[in-house]
Amino acid sequence: MKDRSTMGPIEYIAESVFWGLISMIWYKNILFRCLPNLTYATSRYVLWSMLLTSIVFCSGYFFRKKRTGWSVLISLIFPYGLYTIGAYWKTLQSRITIVFVISTVISFLLGILVMTRRINRRKRLKRVIVKRIQRWASMTGTIFTIVMAVIMVPLLLQGAFGVTLFKSSVEANIGTGVEEQTISNNIDTILKLQKEEWSSLNTNEKLNVLQCVANIEAHYLGIPNELNVGATNLPEYTLACYSDASHTIYINLEHLENDPVDEVLNSCCHEAYHSYQHRLVDAYNEASEDVRKLRVFRNTVHYVDEFGAYVDGYEDFCSYYSQQCEKDARMYAEDAVEDYYSRINEYLKGDSEQDDSLVFGSYLKQYSVDATPEGEYLLDPDGNCIAGPYRKVYAGDLKWCWDETCRYEDDNGMLGYLAPDGSEMTSALFVEASEMSDGKARVREASGGVYYINSSFERISDDYMDGFEYEHQGLFARVQLEDKTWGIIDRHGDIVLEGADSIQPLPLVTVYGSAIINGKACLLELHFGTDEQIKIVNEFDEFCEISEVYYGLFATVTNSEGMIGVIDCTGDVVIPAQYKSIDYEVIFHEESVWIGDDIVFHCYEENGLEKIIEKKW
Repeated sequence: MKDRSTMGPIEYIAESVFWGLISMIWYKNILFRCLPNLTYATSRYVLWSMLLTSIVFCSGYFFRKKRTGWSVLISLIFPYGLYTIGAYWKTLQSRITIVFVISTVISFLLGILVMTRRINRRKRLKRVIVKRIQRWASMTGTIFTIVMAVIMVPLLLQGAFGVTLFKSSVEANIGTGVEEQTISNNIDTILKLQKEEWSSLNTNEKLNVLQCVANIEAHYLGIPNELNVGATNLPEYTLACYSDASHTIYINLEHLENDPVDEVLNSCCHEAYHSYQHRLVDAYNEASEDVRKLRVFRNTVHYVDEFGAYVDGYEDFCSYYSQQCEKDARMYAEDAVEDYYSRINEYLKGDSEQDDSLVFGSYLKQYSVDATPEGEYLLDPDGNCIAGPYRKVYAGDLKWCWDETCRYEDDNGMLGYLAPDGSEMTSALFVEASEMSDGKARVREASGGVYYINSSFERISDDYMDGFEYEHQGLFARVQLEDKTWGIIDRHGDIVLEGADSIQPLPLVTVYGSAIINGKACLLELHFGTDEQIKIVNEFDEFCEISEVYYGLFATVTNSEGMIGVIDCTGDVVIPAQYKSIDYEVIFHEESVWIGDDIVFHCYEENGLEKIIEKKW
């Protein structure tokens, strides 16, 4: 075989290593996303393994006769292409399928041309066939390498030039220019915000719905610029962000594809409000001193300072969360989401009388139980008997349309799970079983410890002496280990904290928790990258007890003498530990914009005297 090398051995190895490192930096910053159902750390390990395997294999194959730049390129493109297909399959399924079908057909036709050529010297038949197969394999590898590049290059170019990886095909309209941009005039699109409708949409269709929402929000808020909506890869736990330079709302691709629709809608409305805040800042900066005193600019003065020195959540989450611009955006988004679903509910029910107690109205399933002498039967929303009789049926587990299972108790007193159609998902084999929440449940069988299962009823954890249900929106659960200490497991069942004497209930949406570790009160940070353990951000040698963290802002602490004080989420002591007891109440003023921005502490001394301390956050 003729030597076609254009590089020496050392140069070839150096080029492979150098471009391997450079390409990893590019890919990591532009295209990398976790593989489905894998953590960040595992996904990164898979990518590195694929890259190293490809370089080693290709080096062995090309080293003797084909040490060229093209060989180096093949060894890099192929692993990145395979990883991209795995990571983006759900998003690019149709594009990947079409490209691969075409390339397979081309490879097959080339194979026919190569293999069917006439062989003149029959004595060399076997050798010729082997060489032709090798040539066909080489051509196929080249074709599929090009295919990988075709899939990746458009994404790389979009990401490299700072635009979204995926963009809506719906036109972005200026808020003050299109009067028909209302919920009622776009109700056919807004109805796709229902769970069943949303789950059937692909990525681009979801973006089209969100672009419609952004147009509506721009109109309602009177924003004098368009709001573009796109999806891209954002840092871990960043659900969305807004760029005023391009008037673009960026939705995290993972968030868009996998999270509940109401949360995605909340993110879109939240970022739309940030655009409104920027326009308020523009108006404030251009206004005279007298005009700046208008009530409409009450919070704008804070926006001016915050946008000038914006605090990112990864730098200091407490400071980020407490910024006025974030408080107002959260409050607006919550109201907006409720409004969208209320309007959907009104449309679905027509002019019939509404039940004001239902926030999501039509999203209630209203399953019920028919108790008879034989036992309890499960009735569907139409009153049809679909399961039973059992000793007990927990129909309340099927309250909302997104609930997919409920528990039942058999005659033997054991618990199992039913599907919404009444079929048994598991037999009655648990002595303890919690409601399935956030896709997970805590169970215990007659022998063994507590463990956790997912919505497919697969075990996702080891046995533990005890444990609580998953908290923090289904991300973490507190468990008691064999040595009777407490720890925390993540949504995959992996231990991310251990060795605690006790752990307080974890918060629903804020990121600070608390625990006693080695007799010391500690503050925990739950908002972290999936390749790290939960962080202990503060330890207090002087405190031996600590409450849960309230509103993500403060906790009460107790010293060895039984005296109580208050710390904030940064670890500062805001009320010294010199009181026998401390109560608190939330104060709402006209200017209050969120729950917890004004707290009054009632501090009681040993002699019974009360001291009132007010704190603004």
